[in-house]
Parts: sequence; C-alpha cells; structure tokens
Amino acid sequence: GQEITQFTYFQQAGSLPLEPVSVEITYGLDRIVMYLQEKTQVWDIDVDGQHTFGELYLGPEVEHCVYNYEVADVERLKLLFDIYHAEAQSCIDRGLTVPAHYFMLRQSHTFNLMDSRGAVGVTERAKMFGQMRRQARAISELYIAQREREEFPWLHAANGKSNGVTAVAAPSSNPGPLATEPQSFLLEIGSEELPAADVVYGLEQLHDKMTQLLADHKLTYAALEVDGTCRRLVAYVRGLAAKQPDEVVEKRGPALDRAYDADGAPTKAAQGFARGQGVDVTDLVTKDNYVYAVQHVTGKPTAEVLPQLAVELLDSLRWGKSMRWNSSGIAFSRPLRWLLALYGDQIVPFTWADVTSGRDSRKPRFAELDGHSFGAFTVTHSDDYFAAVAAQGVVLKRDERRAMIAQMVQETVATVHGVNPEEPALLEEVTDLVE
Repeated sequence: GQEITQFTYFQQAGSLPLEPVSVEITYGLDRIVMYLQEKTQVWDIDVDGQHTFGELYLGPEVEHCVYNYEVADVERLKLLFDIYHAEAQSCIDRGLTVPAHYFMLRQSHTFNLMDSRGAVGVTERAKMFGQMRRQARAISELYIAQREREEFPWLHAANGKSNGVTAVAAPSSNPGPLATEPQSFLLEIGSEELPAADVVYGLEQLHDKMTQLLADHKLTYAALEVDGTCRRLVAYVRGLAAKQPDEVVEKRGPALDRAYDADGAPTKAAQGFARGQGVDVTDLVTKDNYVYAVQHVTGKPTAEVLPQLAVELLDSLRWGKSMRWNSSGIAFSRPLRWLLALYGDQIVPFTWADVTSGRDSRKPRFAELDGHSFGAFTVTHSDDYFAAVAAQGVVLKRDERRAMIAQMVQETVATVHGVNPEEPALLEEVTDLVE
C-alpha cells in the first residue's frame, strides 16, 4: 500500500520551458526495504545486521526538529536570507552561474526554516517568493546564454527528428492491396494512466471529433463505437467505406455579362476564373446567368485518407491540464505510449508526438509485474481487437467495468455482514482508475 516510485516530468525550470522535457524517477528505497524486511515503520529497518535505521538517524532527526521548530533564531534567519539573496545577485551580475545557483538554494532553505517557525506572513511570503523566482529565472537565462556561447557542446540530435512538427508517416513499403469493400477502422490511443475525469472527457471528445472528421472527409460508415480505460481510448468505426464517393464539384464564377464581351469572347474575368479553378476557359458552362467550372473529382481510397484523419483527430483533443514529455513539443493529458491503428488487416501509418502507429497494444499493468517487458500483444485485424484485449483481462466497456466493481464491492461487504453506503461519484471515479 505504499508509493515506492514516482515519475516527475519537468516541463519548466526557472520559469523557462524545457526542451526536451526531463523526467525524474524517484525510488523510495526505505519503503522498498520496509516491505522486503516486513517492517511497519522506517526506524525498524535493519541497516547492517547490527544497527537499525532508528539507531543511526532518529536522534539527529529529533535534534533537527528541535532546531527547526524551537531554536532557530528568526531575526538571524531573516538576515541570512537577505545575505544569500545579495550574494546570489552579485554572482548573477558577474555571470557566475553555479555560485549564484548555490546561494539561490541557500535562500530557499533559509525560507523553509523561517516558514517552519511561523515567521513568514502572507504579504512577506509573496515578496520572498517573488525575489527567489526572479533570481531563479535570471540564473536559468544566464546558464542558457553561457551554453549558447559555447554552441551547446553536449547537445546532439539523438533521433534526427524536428521538434514540434506533427508528421504523417510514409506508407509501408508493403501495404498490401487497397480494400475494395467496407472494412472496420480501429484506433487505440495508449498512454500512461489518465486522470479519471479525463477518461470520460476524452471519450466524449473522441466520439464527437471522430464523427465530425468522418463527415469532413466524406467517409460513410455503418456505426461508431467509443470506449476505453485509464490507459487506452478506443474508437471503432464499423463498415467504413473503402473510398470516398466520386463528386461533381461546381464552382460559380462571374456573371455572364462580365464573363463574355459583346462578341461572345471570354473576358479576362472569365479567363482568370478558369485558370484559378484549373480548367480550360472553353470548359466553362453557363447556368442561371453565371458561368460555372465543373470538375469531376474521384474519391480517394480510405486507406490514403485515414493517416491524415488520425493526425487531425489527435491534434484536436483538448484537456483541462496537458503536459509535454518528449522533444516533439506536443502536449497530451499524459505521456503517449502507443498507437494501434488498423483498417481491416492493414496498418494505418502515421506518427504523432514521436509515436508511430502499428498493430501492437499493451497488456494491463498487472501483466507487466515481472518487469521484463511492456506486455505487448499483437492484433492482426481490426475486428479481432475486442476479443484480443478481453483475453488480456482488460474490461474495455465502462458500463460493464462499473457493474463489475459494484458487484465485487457488494460481495465483499456481504462476507463481513456490512453495509455498503451508496457513493455514485466514488464508483464513477474508481471505474476509470482501473482496466
């Protein structure tokens, strides 16, 4: 029941955006040891077979607490804070990045000591934070300028990809024959665990935006189903037409009296209109006292349309709070980890946020406990997806997942002859915290 690992994505430092985004992986080694040694408190940890953690560190911890909360002199601490602030500023003025950073840290530590003594009021807190924030930004800008003068000697283009550009991947070298009959389209957006509220909001967006994009791209279909969990948002388009319909497109041009002169010859207005529409001026037709350019547009195969549609869909998703996590500069609710995109048995090829689509999905977290793999599994056809994901123990449909959780709670309560208080909001939240 203890949190032993934490991932922290740093999108800013010193009030400046980071590129690429940095991640800190923090391990609670003492908590891991408590579990391994079956201890209930940290002080009982066996450090070396002779001494406990408490024997080594409890005394110093108590002494520091006494100092921090009872002994530390507030007036001297305020004086130290001002001294560290002045020293940091002197270093900034001289372009000394590292010493300035050290004095900045000393300021922060001194502020925490004053705060623990209850010596910092609301107004004073805002003033001190403002001072430290301005200096932190100045130090960060100084460091960047320093590295820029040296032409960023440690910076290497590790992946050769340009940042911030949403790219559509080139079609596979062996994509297979284009479909001639309607096929199902399956898109699974796999990520780190979404907040519970974002699961519901994401599914609503996925339905609305997919519906709109299919209409915009003139693709007909039988039905659209949307469902998902905290790790995967899924859109399934059943019976998606193999191609866009052919169209006859008419564009109205100038009126007849402006399109032709008295001798019936096309004017510059007619010629310019025809040129702009990509047709010969002799192909213009007249109707209702206007000239029209008529073009017969052949619909594109759906397999060629879907990559761009998928990118537009992902670009259109919005979140209450989003984050960047890699050098693409693209933001999402949580880091994107995989994209499964199939039209029938063919991969729909595209890349978004440096993640390239394929036919592999991921098993639930409990299937990855061995720590040796990400627990990937392959889906050969879009129609096989639901059976494949169910075989991994994932309950994709929210209604079914909610009903299962409610039933399990009732069964557990019955074993102790208890009463289950009705908490619909809690049930909704838990439904979107698990798969």
